[in-house]
Amino acid sequence: MPIRHPHIVQLMAVCVSEECFSVVSEYMPRGCLFSIIHDPNQSQTIQKIRMALDIAEGMCALHRSGLSHGDLNSFKVLVSGEGRGKISSFSLKSCYHVLHATPDCSFVGRSVAWTAPEVLRDEELAPSMKSDVFSFGVILWELVTGSIPWEGMNPFGIIKAVGYQRQCLEVPQVPHRFSMGLRDLMTSCFSGIATRKDFEVIVDILKTLLDVPPYFVCPITLTIMEDPVMCSDGHTYERAAIESWLQTSIKSPKTNLALQSQSITINYALRDAITSYKKNFS
Repeated sequence: MPIRHPHIVQLMAVCVSEECFSVVSEYMPRGCLFSIIHDPNQSQTIQKIRMALDIAEGMCALHRSGLSHGDLNSFKVLVSGEGRGKISSFSLKSCYHVLHATPDCSFVGRSVAWTAPEVLRDEELAPSMKSDVFSFGVILWELVTGSIPWEGMNPFGIIKAVGYQRQCLEVPQVPHRFSMGLRDLMTSCFSGIATRKDFEVIVDILKTLLDVPPYFVCPITLTIMEDPVMCSDGHTYERAAIESWLQTSIKSPKTNLALQSQSITINYALRDAITSYKKNFS
């Protein structure tokens, strides 16, 4: 039964004949996300965190249905006239084992840069839900940097670097008010299988970054603070999170500079503001 979700391209019909096999889907007038990200005239027309949330919500719905995409990349995210993202082509996962056996690896020519290392190493018979999370991390990296992943490398070079030499895209420093949250999310997506977040958690993180005043969010946990305390770096953190941080580090989690002291002070004004916010939006 077709999956119906606002962020999954709707399958309309399948046409089979002796000459061809065709899939009819809803029309997405702005084409694929890859073209938009890498076109300077279009890249500023999309809200990047909103786009990331659209993709994560579509993938969350797919995984809840017991399916993985298997080839998630920015070519497979289509964009509506309103600038919203939808997942496409996930049904092609069933062809993976046939494609993967192709001697010249032509199937990876365009999508290998988004492929998880365990898939490149053939450690799994087919891409999993966790490998989809890795691929999402690469799309998030594209959205943040505006760059093409592993640009200039051929597919076999990427397979060697990512799959066997354990190299990873460099998580960027970005001039964005949510830069630390996005960096931490990318780092999580690029981590080992066991520590990659599920899409349900990713959706919650992105919603937090979008909908909540950024100064309500703890830079360490990426969640709304309940007991905000100010550190000597001038930034506010969740008490439990910063106390745990200070046990192992003398540097600020926000600036990476040495802290003048390890003292913390309750931020009463921010605590009251958060309490009021939660009452109004609960």
